[in-house]
Amino acid sequence: MKHIKAMILLLFAALLPINAMAATEELTGNVVAGYEISIEAPITGVVTEIVCRPGQWLQSGDALATVQLLHFYSPADGTVGAVDLQPGESADTTVMSIFPVSKYTVSASTDALYGVSDAGRYYVHLGETLYIRCTKDRSHVAVGVVTKVDGPSFTVETTGGELYLEEEVNLYRSSDHAFSSWIGTGHVARTEAHAITGSGSLLSVMVSPGQEVERGQLLFTCAPGPVDDFTPRDGHIRTQTSGVLASSALMAGNPVQKGMSVATLYPLDGFQVAAKVPEDMLLHVTEGQSLRFYLEWNENEPRWYDGVVESIAFETDQMTGEPSFVAYISFAADDSVRLGMSAIVEVDVP
Repeated sequence: MKHIKAMILLLFAALLPINAMAATEELTGNVVAGYEISIEAPITGVVTEIVCRPGQWLQSGDALATVQLLHFYSPADGTVGAVDLQPGESADTTVMSIFPVSKYTVSASTDALYGVSDAGRYYVHLGETLYIRCTKDRSHVAVGVVTKVDGPSFTVETTGGELYLEEEVNLYRSSDHAFSSWIGTGHVARTEAHAITGSGSLLSVMVSPGQEVERGQLLFTCAPGPVDDFTPRDGHIRTQTSGVLASSALMAGNPVQKGMSVATLYPLDGFQVAAKVPEDMLLHVTEGQSLRFYLEWNENEPRWYDGVVESIAFETDQMTGEPSFVAYISFAADDSVRLGMSAIVEVDVP
């Protein structure tokens, strides 16, 4: 009878699944960076703003800092002429011309007021509106704005009306051309196109030939150094890889050179789990072995990851000074994974 019972137990054990006879051990570890990469400045210039700091999570395309660009604006209302350069070319010459709306320019002076007792009439203010009338037969009138003042001399660009070239005109502060508002005399010339010169290398052009622009409108930007197809048009230094910013040499106010290493990044695809392996477990954890683990940050809904043991290193514990073995497990990390997260690794032990 005892012999029969023993045979039944042996048969039952033989029918059990292999996994049911194996124990599961747990290893503890943390998410670490497997390697780091360098981030280079894509543009030469001075850093004006720091956008992120070491330790911060970055998505591919996120900005680290902003480099100051050179901005050039329209000096007057008008129409864009030909754009003479292409992005990447030296801008130390005429980039484009602006043909102003104002057809006439009056070069005038307050010298003719000599002897007038009203001192206020001797002072002309930049930007003020003046009313113009020819001195010959008073039939030609116009309106203009003061664009330049140099002592008793000043320049007015017309915003409306018709005048004759080279004719002499008087300028007034009141629209009825009252003598009491007369402030000077000048001569009419055709307003020349404004030649807009840049500096450094042309980076971006915001307008096109024939386009109407307003005074103060941005026309183009330049970079202090050379540019190419990879130079960012907004002046941002960006990462092209998702991960954690490891270090940064960027400081607001400091210059950077194109191609200069300015920061390092721990890439997401290089994240690993470093798990401590007791010496008596070394027979059960080997390089190339597939293991499963979960991260403890969400114990209620643990998310499992599949990994592979890349290497096993002999290290000294920094806290205790005792020797230990560490298994480095590579895996496909997602955006929810952060460096330093605690991990529980399961190992089947026969």
